[in-house]
Amino acid sequence: MAQGNGQESRARGVRPWEASPEADTFEAVFDSVGAASTHNMAVKAVRPGGAIMHLGLQDNEGGLDVRAITLKEVPFLGAYTYTVSDLRATAALLDSGALGDLSWVETRRLQEGAASLRRSGGRPYCCRQGGVASVMIGL
Repeated sequence: MAQGNGQESRARGVRPWEASPEADTFEAVFDSVGAASTHNMAVKAVRPGGAIMHLGLQDNEGGLDVRAITLKEVPFLGAYTYTVSDLRATAALLDSGALGDLSWVETRRLQEGAASLRRSGGRPYCCRQGGVASVMIGL
């Protein structure tokens, strides 16, 4: 999520299993999970006139408050894939620290990948106490 103060923007991740983000706080919200609960959090957290970028495809169980999106005049954008150039630019941002504190991201070895993704017990990662919001699988 990108939080703006009118002069400068900064990006930060949230731990939704610890506390919901404050309402109307963020200029841009990237929903990388795509669960009904994260749709609700995105709509709540984005400020009027901000934007929501939907990236995650966890489920199709609703949770998208179209009335709130309309009243806040928030564009809702979706993206499915990326180019090699996008991947390189993202890696450069990660490496430079421009994306802020990423201590909430866990990196696992490839051999641990399947077990890591099953860790949720069938529930969305973001909705569990101590759940995993994002898992990076290293090669």
